[in-house]
This record gives sequence, structure tokens and C-alpha cells, in this order.
Amino acid sequence: MSVIVVKKYPDKIVIGSDSQVTNWWNKDIEEKPTKLVDLGDIVVGSAGSGRVVKLLHIYISQRKITKLNDEVDILNFIRDFEKWIRENTSSTDVTVSNNQFIFIKDDKVWLVSEGCYIQEIDKFTAIGTGYDKALVALELGHDVEETIKAVCKFDLFCSEPVNIIVKDIKKTNTNTQEAKNSNKANKK
Repeated sequence: MSVIVVKKYPDKIVIGSDSQVTNWWNKDIEEKPTKLVDLGDIVVGSAGSGRVVKLLHIYISQRKITKLNDEVDILNFIRDFEKWIRENTSSTDVTVSNNQFIFIKDDKVWLVSEGCYIQEIDKFTAIGTGYDKALVALELGHDVEETIKAVCKFDLFCSEPVNIIVKDIKKTNTNTQEAKNSNKANKK
């Protein structure tokens, strides 16, 4: 019961979330939101069961995650996280399929829904209860912060303040090599 919004620009990726923590049908004003995790080279946003989000924080903090480059890497991460949940909790109803995730690694953004639906995102997306409102605002050209603020006005399960993480897109050697090849071709 959240909104997580991500938008790609040529030089950066911006991800943000609302701050409301909902416990059944009530706002939990004592709980600190944990919807975004910044690991330096990887950012993860999660909407859905708060138990899964908290377990994700624990899981990520206990390991170095380096491979999130394609659908197979993402699927392996989700599978391993689900297995870790089963091995480390006694609850049988805690499952990754209850949550939606956004993963950012380098210049790639991945959407994961229902535990196994994986899609690379080229421009923008949103997850959580406010996703539909967010997609409209993004389509109209609003930035991530404006989008989340608008969603917070209309979605019962989303509240300000807005949390934002900005990741600069690193220029890869592949891009540098392509530019060199292009320059050589132009000189001929």
C-alpha cells in the first residue's frame, strides 16, 4: 500500500516513494518507511507486504549483490530471496509474490511483479496502490516528486513526505568504444 515511482533520464535515474506505512486499514505512525534501499550500485524499491520489505532489508544487508543484469539474474535473486524467507521464518504466508519490486543497476531498471513477471523499463513505471495515478502523471510529463505528491492527494494508502534517490548513469566502455568507432567511420 504505497507508491514507488521511477523515471529514466539520459544522465540519471530517479526513484521515489511515499512515506506512509499501513497496518491493515490503519496508518502506522510509529513505523519508519523502508520502501527504498540504496546499496550504492543497486537500488531496490518495494511495495506490498511490510513483512517482505523488512525481510528484504535483512536479506540484502547480509550479502553482496553484484549480478542484476538481466531477467535471469533478477529471477535468481527473487528465487534465492524466497528460499531464504522459507528457511528463516516460521510464517508460511510470507511470500515474495505478495510484493512488487523495482530494481536499478547501472543504467537498467527492472520491474518485478507477482514474483516472476520481469520487465525492463525504458522510460518510467510505478508500483503500489497509487501506480495508476502515477502512470498518468508521468505520461503527462511530471517528474517523480511531483507525481508522488499528486498521488498522495488522492490515494488513501499514500502520504508525504516524499523520499527520492537519484542515481547518475555511468557511461560504459561500450558507449566509449561505439563513439570511437563512429568517429573512425566519419573520418573515412
